[in-house]
Amino acid sequence: MGFRRLLVSLFSLALTASTAGAYYTFVHYTNRTAPYNPVPEKFDLNALPNKTVAFFVWDSAAGLISRPDQLPSVLSAVREAARVWNAVDTSDLRVAFGGLASAPTQQNTPGADILFEEMDPFTLGLTSTNAQNSFSSGSTGPFVPIRRPQIRLNRNFSNWTSPSFTEGFFLTVAHEMGHALGLQHTFTASLMSTEAAGRATSLYTPLTADDIAGISYLYPRGNLSQSAGSIAGRITFPGGQGIHMASVVAIRATGAAVSAVTDPDGRYRIDGVPAGQYLLYVHPLPPSSRAGAAPGDVRMPVGPDGLPGAPADGPFDTMFYQGFQGTRDYASAQPLSVFPGGLSDNVNLTLNRRTSYSIPSVATYSFFDQTAVRPGYLNGCGTLVASGSGLTVNGAPAPGLNVGFLGGSPILAVGGIRAYSGSFLALDLQATSGFCGSGPRHLIFSLSNDIFVLPFGLNLVQSLPPSIFSATTSFEGNGSRSVALAGSNLGFETKFYFDGVPTTLLRFDPSGRAVVALPPGIGGLRSLITAFNPDGQNSMFVGSPVTYTYDSGDAGIATFSPNALQAGTETLVEINGTGGGFLDGVTSVGFGSSDVQVRRVSVASPNRILASVWVAPNAALGSILSSVMTGYQVISQPFGFQIQSANFRAPALNSTVVNAAPNQTAIYPGATVVISGSNLSNGTITIGDRAATILLSSPNQIMFAIPLGLTPGPAILKFSNGVDTTSILVAIDPLPPNVQNVAGPGNVIIDSRRPARPGDVLTMVVTSLTDGAAVPDSKRVRVNVAGVDHSPVGILPLGGAHQVQIVLSSSVGAGQVPLTVSMDGRSSPPYLMPVVR
Repeated sequence: MGFRRLLVSLFSLALTASTAGAYYTFVHYTNRTAPYNPVPEKFDLNALPNKTVAFFVWDSAAGLISRPDQLPSVLSAVREAARVWNAVDTSDLRVAFGGLASAPTQQNTPGADILFEEMDPFTLGLTSTNAQNSFSSGSTGPFVPIRRPQIRLNRNFSNWTSPSFTEGFFLTVAHEMGHALGLQHTFTASLMSTEAAGRATSLYTPLTADDIAGISYLYPRGNLSQSAGSIAGRITFPGGQGIHMASVVAIRATGAAVSAVTDPDGRYRIDGVPAGQYLLYVHPLPPSSRAGAAPGDVRMPVGPDGLPGAPADGPFDTMFYQGFQGTRDYASAQPLSVFPGGLSDNVNLTLNRRTSYSIPSVATYSFFDQTAVRPGYLNGCGTLVASGSGLTVNGAPAPGLNVGFLGGSPILAVGGIRAYSGSFLALDLQATSGFCGSGPRHLIFSLSNDIFVLPFGLNLVQSLPPSIFSATTSFEGNGSRSVALAGSNLGFETKFYFDGVPTTLLRFDPSGRAVVALPPGIGGLRSLITAFNPDGQNSMFVGSPVTYTYDSGDAGIATFSPNALQAGTETLVEINGTGGGFLDGVTSVGFGSSDVQVRRVSVASPNRILASVWVAPNAALGSILSSVMTGYQVISQPFGFQIQSANFRAPALNSTVVNAAPNQTAIYPGATVVISGSNLSNGTITIGDRAATILLSSPNQIMFAIPLGLTPGPAILKFSNGVDTTSILVAIDPLPPNVQNVAGPGNVIIDSRRPARPGDVLTMVVTSLTDGAAVPDSKRVRVNVAGVDHSPVGILPLGGAHQVQIVLSSSVGAGQVPLTVSMDGRSSPPYLMPVVR
């Protein structure tokens, strides 16, 4: 049948267990009787420099993986996975790729390691958090510190079979990285679901609302409540006994699904639920996939003594919430409205035990020629394939089996359930009202006495998958190489990869071919080209793969200056190479130790990199590996960098420059800013070779003005005390927005004679909103009036400025109130205007 191998990712059974309360995390309970107090495993943010955990790939990978030529793809996948977790803005944890590292390197700062080893063909990844059963205290309560996680990946790449190795490897790395950060398996088709449990994410959109809620629960940043709410309650058996480890899922008809598990008393709380209307259902964890493992292949919570606690209950009925009772009919389920910052409490259900699972799990597929894709994608209605225990009996559909879809269309055609090839079902689908719809669909498999819910079991799309027919080398005006890709269903939002290395879409040429930048490579390398579209489809669904063979290129060499840094300092390091392939935003630099952090990188030329490098005060002294990675060019120097003892008399700077003005984060020419460090008395500062005016100074802090005339972008800041000079790399931002005036109805300027009133349409003239007259996406712009955020209802160009319109909220009180306009974090100075009610 051509089904791809199930990418079952299991994680290690270390002495740790699931975390914080609601989610599939690693948890330790402080007592063995109710009320239960869950304590999660997570990183101690106070022990992480800049709240950042770095992942390192052991340099032994090059000699262990079965395809050494794919090492650059491996490194790119790790870097992209780190970027995915780092981009969750409701999480206070930052995640980075630290480059290559040598296994024996002593490190005193928390980090995480990735290595390859021989595994059985069905195990692609194992992760251990290496936490101990000891408790620490943090701002959000007690936790068990994750020590130094270790991700082990299958070295034999022939086991990584899927329509796209690029996507399959990346998703598994990102999944295992989630374990290392403290998340367990979930059952809502999220990234943290195993593929066996129905993972339905793609390289284009790897995280779901469930993943975001889970990581934000562990490392809350504080702004999740602005767009999300909570649901809580208790799940019990008849008689009031709590059901332990029941999976409780809040699910939208065609959208998000966010879940939690119950504690031993049956209590649950789902936080981070995006605002909207949801149905809620409860199901048992599926059976384990291997002997000796807990249901769902999760690690069960442990008690205060470090020993496993109560086992998971199950099987039991799967039911939707319908008041204080359950229903198998999703159409009769009671909707729950979730509001930002709100809590729907006492959402309780009583469920009956079962002697066995009716349908423990289901996998869905669609076919493109002989390629099986899971979960299924259908362009319009068609045939979806399903497999799973309990769906068929003696080669026929199970008696009474029916399949429904949350959100309406599609529906089963008459006689639309057919069994074939033993345990497989063909589901023939048809439209309602002549339209099959688009987007994800959740499936409900119903028997007379049980149901099984499969979130995101079908993706309805409006086009065929992208395809690539040919690749032709071309040259750009600056002499750089590019590749013209002939294909179909390619667009400006398509992402292109050479194996696992991402590249940039430059343009579409007159013949309609996509012209992409050629990642720096090595002569003789043969790279598979893939395209990924926003709807989740990729070019490996259809047709024969297209490859590109590099006819020239080598990794080159690199020198680091200085090649030694002192503990407790941050210093500008200049890296000069010979490969000519350094690209800003593409090239990454690593120093092989979590004691060393690259704070900022700028590519000054194809052969020159500037990097601000920080070394922990307690860093382990000695030689460390240094590496530079650009595309397929990987430069590694095993002893290329030295960490030396601290010099307590030399000046030291921190590249985190802070705007001295309240509520201002941008660092722009003319701004008054503060920089911290040590031994900073009696010195001078230059930025971009322009002298800065020092306003106040102390041994540990300097307040100064950013020189006028600087171009936005990276700039070298130098501090000299007349004896020693230290340099770092800082980022100069564009000028912030500035509100010139505010007009009300009739274009009358708001002032004391004509104050603003709630409900008024206000028009602001704003300068420096963007660079030029381009009209920004309104989602990037926020107007805050007296602490109340407003979304623009219109943005128009006005000469070199912009007109921004809002409707003044009734939540704004009367008085002389401040108004600010911000874009991408750059906020204007407050503009005071009168408001009456």
